[in-house]
Amino acid sequence: MVFFTAATVNFLVAPFTVVFPVLSDRVLHAGAAGFGWLMGAFGAGMLAGSLAAGRLSRALRPANLIYGGMALLGGALAAIAACNELWPAVALAALAATGVGPSNAVILTLVQKATPERLLGRVFASLSALVQVAVPLGVALVSPLLDLLGSRSVLLGMGLGILLAAGLGRLWLGTVGEPRLEASNPAACAGS
Repeated sequence: MVFFTAATVNFLVAPFTVVFPVLSDRVLHAGAAGFGWLMGAFGAGMLAGSLAAGRLSRALRPANLIYGGMALLGGALAAIAACNELWPAVALAALAATGVGPSNAVILTLVQKATPERLLGRVFASLSALVQVAVPLGVALVSPLLDLLGSRSVLLGMGLGILLAAGLGRLWLGTVGEPRLEASNPAACAGS
């Protein structure tokens, strides 16, 4: 399910780099400067979320971090589709990205903990390959959709797709049990 989650989110979120310039130009009427603000806000949100990942992973269950972060991303992207002004879209872009850093950190930690050491290279190579296929595929498919449906509809679809993936992932975890992040050797985490 972690592989499904990673591939789906990367497939659906990677096209924001194609959608944001069109949204900025045609909907928000902010041009290249607006695109820069949207991308900068997304980066700032990712940085803030990544810096908070350690503290959040001690306070929240792993599934809540992963799927809560995904839901935040999806909901905020869907909300951006309703924006008519740049600054609310910028604030939502930052909010969308704050869940990405903690989600990524927890997903990678869970994969590492659940994988026998002798298989780590193969598992991470497979995960990386899956994500590397999902990203350009999502970007390639969104371009004709932008022409056909417009940036608002595409962004709304991306957000709702991520929300659906988050919901399905969380439901699936309810059937297999909650993953755990605690180290088998507590001394290994003493510095964190």
